[in-house]
Amino acid sequence: MKNVLRGGAPFTLPQIRKQLGMSQDGLATLLEVSTDTIQAWENGRKKPSSTSRLLLEMLAADQKNTIRLIKKSAGFFFQPNPK
Repeated sequence: MKNVLRGGAPFTLPQIRKQLGMSQDGLATLLEVSTDTIQAWENGRKKPSSTSRLLLEMLAADQKNTIRLIKKSAGFFFQPNPK
């Protein structure tokens, strides 16, 4: 999967994973997709959804803050309902 960020900087999914120090499993967990999906994106069998592509572009541009936002939003959306 080769892409170009809006600012013109090219990236590939394996490059993003390498910069993050993540395995396919780790990135799949972060993005809440299957490892098979990550493999399919990397091998060009499938393309990421617009939401996943946006997250990948954000990771390529600002990894630290994007990961923080993903984790924060996961906690927000998946907190148990107060009783």
